[in-house]
Amino acid sequence: MFYFHCAPSHYRKIFFVLRDKRKRNGETLAGYYLRTYGHLVPESVEIWELDEKTGQCDIIHASSN
Repeated sequence: MFYFHCAPSHYRKIFFVLRDKRKRNGETLAGYYLRTYGHLVPESVEIWELDEKTGQCDIIHASSN
């Protein structure tokens, strides 16, 4: 996330993650990251999650810009 803070503000910032669900509660890796480290994610960053099996892509955290 440090690199996203350093990138110019006019850049579109996308953090792309493969979907991986935890068996115990179904929480995804991106969801866990946002829950535990969300305070480190700049508002201008979009977090996208890709399901390799279906090819579906979901935006987990949208940019405020």
